[in-house]
Amino acid sequence: MNSNILSASVYDFDGTISCETLEAYLSRAVVMSGMCNEGVGYVEENVRALTNVKAKFIGRAALAWACPADDERHFAAAREGAEKVHAADPDVILQACVFEAIYSCKSPEGIKAGRTAGIENIPVPAWVFEAFGLPVEERNFDYEAMLFPDGHLRNLWADGASVPDVTRQETQLWFYYRARRYIDAGYEAIHFGQADLVGSRDEGRRVWTKLLAMVREYAKEHARRHYVLCDAHFFAENAKVGDKYLWDFHAFPLRPVTGATPFEAYLAVGHGDAGYKTMPPGIHPAGWRCDVIPQLYEVDNFASGLDSKPAHHVWGADEIGWFANCTEEYRNYWLEYAVDWLKENAPRGYVSMPGIRGCTVPLGIEPRRGVTYRFNTKSDACPEGFNQEETVKNIFARPFEWLPMGSVKQEKAGKKELLGFRPGRATLAESFSAPWATDNSIYTDEGLALLYRAYGAFSPADVAAAAKKEIEEKGAPKKEPLLTEEGLSFTGEQNLTLTAGPGPRFSLFITLRLDNEAFLDDFLLVGNGEYLKNGFYLKYYKQDDELYGEVADGTGKRRVAVFDYPKDEGVHTIGLVCDGKKLTSWVDGRISSGIDCGPMAKGPSSLTIGKTLRGCLIKDMKLYNYAVSDREAKSLTRRR
Repeated sequence: MNSNILSASVYDFDGTISCETLEAYLSRAVVMSGMCNEGVGYVEENVRALTNVKAKFIGRAALAWACPADDERHFAAAREGAEKVHAADPDVILQACVFEAIYSCKSPEGIKAGRTAGIENIPVPAWVFEAFGLPVEERNFDYEAMLFPDGHLRNLWADGASVPDVTRQETQLWFYYRARRYIDAGYEAIHFGQADLVGSRDEGRRVWTKLLAMVREYAKEHARRHYVLCDAHFFAENAKVGDKYLWDFHAFPLRPVTGATPFEAYLAVGHGDAGYKTMPPGIHPAGWRCDVIPQLYEVDNFASGLDSKPAHHVWGADEIGWFANCTEEYRNYWLEYAVDWLKENAPRGYVSMPGIRGCTVPLGIEPRRGVTYRFNTKSDACPEGFNQEETVKNIFARPFEWLPMGSVKQEKAGKKELLGFRPGRATLAESFSAPWATDNSIYTDEGLALLYRAYGAFSPADVAAAAKKEIEEKGAPKKEPLLTEEGLSFTGEQNLTLTAGPGPRFSLFITLRLDNEAFLDDFLLVGNGEYLKNGFYLKYYKQDDELYGEVADGTGKRRVAVFDYPKDEGVHTIGLVCDGKKLTSWVDGRISSGIDCGPMAKGPSSLTIGKTLRGCLIKDMKLYNYAVSDREAKSLTRRR
């Protein structure tokens, strides 16, 4: 069925789900973070607003980032909230979350943090052991048994708050426990957070495959409509196992690009790590072959306050922080813009409308305060409303137009230049043939704060007037420009991120000048992977006084080719070529060194240039997705 107007039948599913039905739901998605959690308030108002806009997929409706103080009360509240939503509209799919975070109250770090709630307080039910074929024990979940054995990502989120390792059996018990309890509470979708982070040691995604199969098998009998949608944040290379999708759909932040005037932002293919146009074809868990996996993008929340450095920030803030501080008019415009942009640039991609998300308002004013963004129309029933409800309603009222399968064409593979620096262009965006992201702000933290005081939607009138006067008289403080007339100038204050990740065989050439001060400490010239796991690096290691290129070929052994780089502060060209058998370094038209090396193991990281690097000028740069011949390498690296 190819519906022009949504009818009740397009939402019918039981035991399985079609691509059209899945996309119909995603086309009317709203993120309502923790809507069904205990004590969130505005329950009836939220149900009213969702019914008014005719939402069909409610993202993150029940969640626990940190460990609940009372897990039984948490799931009871989740069930009660689901019943209220389904009483208003039984077709709605509610999503719960099992995140990439575990919190401890009994580890040394958890005790030091003064935490009283932790997974160690939650009993492991008998049915969890039985599902895994294990002897039934009377015990609680074990925090230490979930962690990476080598300490990887321990305390990443806070003291006693870590990323679990999905290859550890205890983590599998925990994830299965929480997913099953949400299914029992009426949830038909589970978001598993940063699956690539949790599964960074899951070779071939074998453990994720087994775990999701168990969750789906339970849903066949116990879910409301005998099917559960499993999604996560993941990168294209981890979307499938063999020819089969691991997940029902791809979920990711929108990754807006900072624009030219406060607080303009736009979307761009290749910017950041959103993965637009990178998702592969495959066989869906429901059994149908798909030309590209359906995708759901959101205005994400992940930080508070301002920080001008992270590439994934927009106007120095997380996505919802930036969005909430825009004017009401611009917020309404931007939601419609994002929907239209995805339709043109990310087939089978949809916006999960921001409904409830934590944010910081107003930005740029101390002391800052955390508030809850609510899309609701502002009223006595919801005085905190941000007034996007009617815009969402109008977007959802558009006819649903499903692309017949086979409409999305994949880009043909072939030899190509992945990026090329174009000297003399006026902006970074013009200077590269590849999509790019800097630290995403030409302004310092102080400059950003001044702009938010001047133009932020919730800045008090007297504060805004004073800030505008200061900008008029002095301007907003900016960073030293990364792009100069000579090329890219790195001073240690900024770096550049490019999304042009190479394949297993590649060639990289850089014409640069390194000042002697650059060699006073270790630095990363270029990098895009995890040490000895995937990707490659160009580094300087002061202890050995070596500038070298290193490639991870999946063996776990170091594959290093050294550049005998002259420290004369002149301009030189270096090259690194990986042909699948050998890794070769070049300097000024000659081979510097070589080592046996297999094809590079590909990872999800972007290409980062100039991190911790000072006293460097890059005049030219080229990256190819194939290994050039010795003759070409000699020509590309010859002294200019």
